[in-house]
Amino acid sequence: LGLKLLQEKVKSNLGSGFNFDPYIKSLPPSFDGLPTYYVDDIPELQFSNVERQAVARITELLRITQACLSLADTPHDPFNGAAIGVNELLWASAAASSRALRLP
Repeated sequence: LGLKLLQEKVKSNLGSGFNFDPYIKSLPPSFDGLPTYYVDDIPELQFSNVERQAVARITELLRITQACLSLADTPHDPFNGAAIGVNELLWASAAASSRALRLP
């Protein structure tokens, strides 16, 4: 969901994202205060469950970033040549997860 939101945000910024423009424009441009952990911060967490979740999140974001970069400037580039990095993926992840319904 986050990657689709990011794809639509790129389209909106290029002026070609007509279907989702109102929704994309209603999302915050950034998510300040989002708990983002970097590798150097992990020992400071001091709780193994939180530490595992932080490592999993970092690993997944890096994997997705590498996959997006490997598709850049190819016919399969989902972002039409727009520069996509970790910050953009963090925005997409926060936008999707902050609006997702979690059912038991």
